Amino acid sequence: MQYQTSQNGSYGQWGYQMHQSPSKMYYPQQQMMQMQNQGNVQKAPRSPSTPPPMAVEVDLGNNTFSSRSSTSSSPESFSNVSAVDTFDVPASQNILNLESPSRWQAFRSFLSPCTSKQAVMRSLAMHVDDSSKLQLSPSHQVSPSHQAPKHQMTLDTGACSKPHPTKVATGGEDAHIVRECNGIWLSGVLDGVGSWSSLGVDPSIYSRKFAQLISDSFVEWCLENKMSGGKPLLNILDKAFAGIQRTGLQGSCTICLSMLFPSGKLHVLNLGDSGLRVVRNGQVVFASTEQQVCFNTPRQLGGGSGDIPAYGDYNIIPVQKGDIYLIASDGAWDNLWQHEWLKIVQDFEGSGRGQRMDKLATRLCEEAHKHGADVNYESPFAVSAKKAGVGFYCGGKLDDTTVVVNRVR
Repeated sequence: MQYQTSQNGSYGQWGYQMHQSPSKMYYPQQQMMQMQNQGNVQKAPRSPSTPPPMAVEVDLGNNTFSSRSSTSSSPESFSNVSAVDTFDVPASQNILNLESPSRWQAFRSFLSPCTSKQAVMRSLAMHVDDSSKLQLSPSHQVSPSHQAPKHQMTLDTGACSKPHPTKVATGGEDAHIVRECNGIWLSGVLDGVGSWSSLGVDPSIYSRKFAQLISDSFVEWCLENKMSGGKPLLNILDKAFAGIQRTGLQGSCTICLSMLFPSGKLHVLNLGDSGLRVVRNGQVVFASTEQQVCFNTPRQLGGGSGDIPAYGDYNIIPVQKGDIYLIASDGAWDNLWQHEWLKIVQDFEGSGRGQRMDKLATRLCEEAHKHGADVNYESPFAVSAKKAGVGFYCGGKLDDTTVVVNRVR
């Protein structure tokens, strides 16, 4: 959190100019001098990925996989799985067609960390209509417990990420995840703590890398486990957190993750001031709890905080078909009262269920940004600031805003 001060040292009016909105504090800043927000210097956003290939070749001679796109005859090799043993696959069956880009992406992402022959076989079996086409030797047959389950509950999903107006060129500091593996859906939002920029650190690098590691950890867990008992999100986050610590990256972020099982169990892990809400028949039936160390200094994973994944709140909620659950960074919750965002959800539902969920996510982001730029709006953040006794605050808190919206079906 950064204060705008007048010459006499008293607190000035926050939020009137876009660049004057306070950034969340990382822990060491709690004892630092008050300072002006100097803006953020960030990397350019990642370029869009190329169209995914739709076939995988199993090279029996070299023990490698390669992809071959319908638009290119040049294969993309995955020699990093060369430690895997030779597969007993007839030469006539060495092309495994993948039906959709999402299947290809899930399979492709799993190859990189894979060194286990059995794990590769399970991954292959997930992405073909008939696993018998693999013609595995008896010792490597895929058991029924490793086959993709019949879906009982799944999702219509959409997302929108709207950066602070001064960060449009770089994409902002939030990151989000929406991923399906074996009928299980992972969704999440990571909010890079903006005040790291005062030390010359780009907060977005940390949040985006962390999101990638969580996504990879989820796929690995999903291919090895099918049970919804225990705290799988905590296991996944623990592994990803250990991974990002090994990178040595500076930064920190808040995080809210959810995992929906086909049975209808929704696991939620929230650490910090992002959050999740479940709406059923127009009413809020679950809301995660915000975690703050002190005002505008949320719990966070990363440099200097001392927080660990186990400090997050973990909940398991039974959901029903038709429920909508939203995961959002504090850019939404700081600028939208419950009755306001709930009315947007209700209006969306009332307009018919044929609409894409990303339209709802976009509508919520736009409304949050409108309030964030309004100096006269009595925002949830302004009310919290007054309750915390940090001085006079007027208006919304313009910020990066990310919303992921999921409808259970």
